[in-house]
Amino acid sequence: MAAERQEARTAIGQRSSWLISPVCLGIMAVLALLAILAKTTVLASVLVFLLLVGACSRLWGERSLFRVHFSGSGEPSRVFPGDEMTMEWTVQNDKLLPLIWLELWLPLPASCPLWPKDDSDLHPYDDPIPEGEPYFQLVLSRRFAFLMAHQKLCWRAVWTARRRGLFSLSSLRICSGDGLGLAQTECRAGSDTPPFAVYPAIQPVTVDPFLRNLWEASGDAKGYLEDPTIIKGNRAYQPSDPWKRINWRLAARGLPLAINLPETILPKSAHFIVDGESFGGPTPDSDGFEDALSLLASVLVGLEAAQVRCGLTLPKGRTTAPATYPCGSPTDELLYALAGYDFLPPAEPEGSSSDPPPAKPSRFDIAPALEACSAAGRCYYLVRDFSRLGGGLLERLETASLVLMPLHPEPAARGAAFDADLLPLERIRREVRHV
Repeated sequence: MAAERQEARTAIGQRSSWLISPVCLGIMAVLALLAILAKTTVLASVLVFLLLVGACSRLWGERSLFRVHFSGSGEPSRVFPGDEMTMEWTVQNDKLLPLIWLELWLPLPASCPLWPKDDSDLHPYDDPIPEGEPYFQLVLSRRFAFLMAHQKLCWRAVWTARRRGLFSLSSLRICSGDGLGLAQTECRAGSDTPPFAVYPAIQPVTVDPFLRNLWEASGDAKGYLEDPTIIKGNRAYQPSDPWKRINWRLAARGLPLAINLPETILPKSAHFIVDGESFGGPTPDSDGFEDALSLLASVLVGLEAAQVRCGLTLPKGRTTAPATYPCGSPTDELLYALAGYDFLPPAEPEGSSSDPPPAKPSRFDIAPALEACSAAGRCYYLVRDFSRLGGGLLERLETASLVLMPLHPEPAARGAAFDADLLPLERIRREVRHV
């Protein structure tokens, strides 16, 4: 990973002494000038001494992080819950002025997906939290002394994956300062480091229901598959047509012989759509949401082993834009998208009402989602239940190739409104018997 140059965006930290503040330096300069004019030698000497010490400390602190290089990496950078990751941070002082002290400072939110295995460097977070920033519970702090000129410092730490999510080093700061401890300069160091991913947990599942429609399919001359369960139209019978494709229902009505045209699909392909907002709203189901994503991730891994091409469509999330990954996308890319997705927070109450407004439908990017679904064998729509079933994307999907996957299934009549097949998520969960 390329090193990031830390030659700019440095700022005097909040833990610096008031003696080096511009206001204090200005006041001492004025008082020193008045003391000199009043010919009070002792007071003038003290004020000039404090002024020089403060000015030198501030100048030293401001230049302490000049030409300091930082790089960070993790191996592996994408893990599953329960796995361990080794992070390596490198700081190089590429100037003649040595660093008397150096501190790496990383605040950790309470919901951090990765957590250091050694908690000896964890301390309570005492600094004020800016508005809009997440709640920081602890801070990872490590101090080093005397980083000499052109010297490189490496620090390795083992982290454990606790939960699904993306871990960013954007809040990582490098702190240094003068040798007197009066001035502290800090700068953000990990803003250009790609986030580390913790995938959804993998659990035992069966992928047989997703392969069943492929068993009945047959290949054509172009290498595609024809699904006989999906009829996209018909045409007039020709002598060279096989008799198995004749539409006998039309023939029984006395109509001319016609041939059924089955839907052509990509070989072994399935596209999944996650209705994330069905898990959110005024009463979010966070546990059910994590369980559903865990089952979906397990299915993606199982279908990859069965050589099935998978795609994924996600709506607008808390920090992500709507995205569609067509069939054939790498499974790692699909799992990474699931790791970073979360449903939107509940909306604020409107007006004077104390009750939060109802959840809005998931906001998909409809055009690429429809294009990806049209090229897939089946489209699987993952939803919490049928109470919020609907929306612009679902109403425009081909119901003949649509399969609803509710986490909490209700009577089949609720899903029959879309003429879609049902595959409850509990049906793909496989129990493990311990002997």
